[in-house]
Order: sequence, then C-alpha cells, then structure tokens
Amino acid sequence: MKNLMKIEDFLNIKDDKEFVLLDCRFNLSDKEYGKNAFYEGHIKGAIYVDLETELTGEVKEHGGRHPLPNLKNFTKDMNKKFIDDDIDVIIYDDGDLAAASRLWWLFKYIGKENVYIIEEGINAWKDRNLPLEQEETINDDRRVGTLSLNIKDDMYCDMQYVKDNLDTIFIMDVREEERYLGDVEPIDKKAGHIPGAKNYFWKDNFNDLKVKPKEELKELLKGLEEKEAIIVHCGSGITGSVSVMILDEMGIKVKLYSGSWSDWISYDENPIVMGEER
Repeated sequence: MKNLMKIEDFLNIKDDKEFVLLDCRFNLSDKEYGKNAFYEGHIKGAIYVDLETELTGEVKEHGGRHPLPNLKNFTKDMNKKFIDDDIDVIIYDDGDLAAASRLWWLFKYIGKENVYIIEEGINAWKDRNLPLEQEETINDDRRVGTLSLNIKDDMYCDMQYVKDNLDTIFIMDVREEERYLGDVEPIDKKAGHIPGAKNYFWKDNFNDLKVKPKEELKELLKGLEEKEAIIVHCGSGITGSVSVMILDEMGIKVKLYSGSWSDWISYDENPIVMGEER
C-alpha cells in the first residue's frame, strides 16, 4: 500500500532508514489527551504534533470547527520537526487514523511526498509489547528542515465551490448515517446533509482498526472510479481525511471540503436535506 505501513514493515526499517516519526494522537472531547498520552508513552524517536494547535487554524464564523492552519505556519512548524522535501515521514495515532490522515492530507496538500501512516497506530506497537519512551528524544545534531510549500489546488475545495457545482459534483458525506439523515446531531447546530450528498461512513473502510482488503474496498467504493468530480466531507474535516487517504490508496482522486458540514451550516442561506436522497 502506498499510504499505509504495516507495523512489521516499520520494524524492518526503523533501525536502518532515515525518517521522521510523528505522533499525532488526539481526542475530540479532550484537547490535552494527545500531549498527555505522548508523555505517558510513545515510540522511541517520535515527535509530538498537536492537532488543535498545529493542524487547525483559528475558529471563526465560517470555516468549520477545525479550519485548516495557515499553510506557511504549518510548513514552518514541520520544518522545526526536521522535515525535508525528500525525507520519509511516518505518522501514527491511536489507530482510527483520523488525526494521522489529517496530517497526511496536509503534507500532501503542500506537495510533500513519501508520507506514510502506521496501520492500527500505536496499538499495533503495544500489542507486540514493544517498549515505550516517556521522554521526547531530539537529535540536537539535526538541522531545521527545508520543507517546501507547493500547494496542490486539486486536493481542496471550499463552500463556494461546492455550492456552485451542486449539480455536477458527486458528494461523499462520510459521517455516521444517523447524522447524515438528520436523525441526530450531537455536535453541530443543524442536522441533515448537503443536497445530493451520498453517505459513505468513514469507519466502513475498516474491520476493527484494520483497513479492509482492497477487494472489499473495491466493492464498497464500486462506481466511484467513474465519477469525474468527487468531493469528500465529514463534520469538520478530520475524519473526511481518512476517506480521502483510502480513496487515494485505491487510485481515486477527490477533493476534500475541509470546512465540511460545520462550515456549510454556518451560512444560513445554504440548503439542507433531511432524510434519504430521492
């Protein structure tokens, strides 16, 4: 797989290959969880990345609950973590791949290649009873990175693009079915979905924490390879990144509507559909 790395593959290269290892665990309801979890125990050599402060911008009236960070600032932050254009970057989280995929997507969006996610996250490491470190280990001999900023416009879209192209784009809403239908809305102020959107729950790509085999994914995503313009969104742009990453794994190119549902409903004039699409 081009984006995902099995723990066995990581173990095979970790002592022989130069790379930067990033820990980006997070919990939507506990902003301190990721940092606390990192210092309680992380894979040796890992550097912590904070989803709330480094992978998210300032929350405003529009833009959603997790707006994109300023890309120049993001690039500078990643340079401080010794990341160059050519070096491999390996990411892990708690295994659901949500935060890891957000970071993967940001790297891809600014043009960084050689970015991989450890499948099953730190759980795959713990399941093998491998040692954890409590201290952050930084090699003082390493210079600041020279990561470039080369934005890939074909990976992103905003609300206006979605609204202007409702009749021609294929919208994948990857939230839970209950939220898509508008039966419940535990997070955002309005329930329902964007007109024309189809529901593809992001967790349906997994069997527990393992990404489904490609044959199962092909069946799940059947027909998408024929679509010319696909937009993916979730609630705030985090879990949508998981679906984007897996679609990319399957060779299907899409745009992420990063503001997602929480951005769409911030415009009172935007239409909303409740229930199934007709």
